[in-house]
Amino acid sequence: MAVAYTVGRIFERRSPWLAPVIAFTEAAMVGALADWFAVVALFRHPLNLPIPKTAIIPHNKERIGNALATS
Repeated sequence: MAVAYTVGRIFERRSPWLAPVIAFTEAAMVGALADWFAVVALFRHPLNLPIPKTAIIPHNKERIGNALATS
């Protein structure tokens, strides 16, 4: 997506029809970063920062296992 975004920005002045393509690639990059952060935040502290409500699974591993075993 980053390559498509860069190419789109380079040729944007010559080809105005690329505006939706650029918007799509930009949204895809933002979505990918959000998904990365969300998944990483479940298992560890992103960027090794002690952000509250992150690393949920390792801290609740025992409780999650017991809940799965009893259901």
